[in-house]
Amino acid sequence: NMDGLSSGTALMVAGFMIYFFWQSGNGENLILTLAIAGATLGFFIFNFPPASIFMGDGGSLFLGLTLAALAISRGDQASNVFAVIGVPTLIFLLPILDTAMVSLTRLLRGQSPAQGGRDHTSHRLVALGLSERQTLLVLMGVAFFSGISAILVEALSYTLSVMLIPLIVLIFTLFSAYLGQLKLVEVDQYRKGNFLTNWMIELTYRRRVLEVVLDFFLISFAY
Repeated sequence: NMDGLSSGTALMVAGFMIYFFWQSGNGENLILTLAIAGATLGFFIFNFPPASIFMGDGGSLFLGLTLAALAISRGDQASNVFAVIGVPTLIFLLPILDTAMVSLTRLLRGQSPAQGGRDHTSHRLVALGLSERQTLLVLMGVAFFSGISAILVEALSYTLSVMLIPLIVLIFTLFSAYLGQLKLVEVDQYRKGNFLTNWMIELTYRRRVLEVVLDFFLISFAY
C-alpha cells in the first residue's frame, strides 16, 4: 500500500532468516533465502520512494507465503518451546499487527476485512504528518527492532523469553491501538451494519471498554 513497504519489510525478514539459517547450518534454506533477499534488494532499490517500479499482489503474496513457509521450517531449531512460537511471531510482527488492526477496525465499521482501503499503518503514519519516506523508514525500523528481539529470544533462557515476548508484543500492540483510533474514514462513509456491529462500535468508540480491558491486562502483567 506504499512504495518500498512490502519489499523493505520482506528484505528485513529475509535478512533475519538468513542469520537464523546460517547459525543453525541449514544450507538449503540459507541459499533459498539468500536468493530471495538478493532479488528483493534489487527490486527495493527501484521501489524506494519515489518509485520507478511497483509491486502488486503477485509479488507481495509470493514473498509473504515463501518467507512464512521458511520461518515455519526452522521451528524445531528454537531453544525452547516458547521461542518456537515467539521467534516467527516477532520476525513477522509488523505485518501481523497491521493485518490485525485493519481487520478489526474494518469489522467495527461494518466493512469486509478483505476490502481495500487507505487505513493501514502506513496511511495512519502519513496522516500524523510523516512523509512517505519517513513512514517507510519508521516501519522498517520497527521490523528491524522486532527482528533483533527475535534473536534475543532465541538466545535467552525460557524464563527471560517468557518475560520479553509479551512485553515487546504489548508495546507494539499499544502503538497499533494508538494508530487505530485515528479516524481516516468519515462517519457518513460508514456502512450501516447489523445490531452486533453497531453494538461493538458503541462499546469500543464511545464507552471505551477496550481501554478498560487493556488497563486490566497491563495491571495484571505488572503484578
